Amino acid sequence: MAVNLVETVMSNLKGPVLEQLAGWIGESPQKTQAATQEMIPTILSELAGKVSGAEGAGILSSIFDKVDDGILDNLGSLLKKGEASKVSEAGGGLLTMLFGDNLVTKLIGALGKSAGIGGASSKSLLGFLAPVIFAGLKRLVSKNGLIPSVKWLVGLLGKQKSMFAGLMPKGLTDLLGAAESSGVMAAVKAIAK
Repeated sequence: MAVNLVETVMSNLKGPVLEQLAGWIGESPQKTQAATQEMIPTILSELAGKVSGAEGAGILSSIFDKVDDGILDNLGSLLKKGEASKVSEAGGGLLTMLFGDNLVTKLIGALGKSAGIGGASSKSLLGFLAPVIFAGLKRLVSKNGLIPSVKWLVGLLGKQKSMFAGLMPKGLTDLLGAAESSGVMAAVKAIAK
């Protein structure tokens, strides 16, 4: 069975959840959906790059240790109860740990501009999506048994990296490439320790 990781993650954000998410960040459902459709492949693309080396499975396992995939069952209620800010803050921390603060700041600005949403909305949405993405990947490995191992998932991320890049906003690939060469990998290696 072929697994499309973007579709797998997006399947958790349908209908009422997306509308609640739009209300929470203060943007229209259309702009929120557009931003989500750009942010998910961007995060997955960066993740694929970070876990492509020999330490990739360890890095991914360390991320999974910090994420509760049970949030996927409660996304609507998290948004209704006002817990979304806590999820977003935790997600922002994960992204900063994985990619570095400088890159995350650039992503917030570039993705917000591309989708036509404000900086605060972009930051909140990006932070909220990070745990959703990582929880979706973790669930593939741990609960559903669709993917036999973290190592196999690392390989799948690598195989789909060009697809992720094709779904990202134009110009963002250059931004990410420049950040990659500026030493972000040191922060990523610290995650595995």
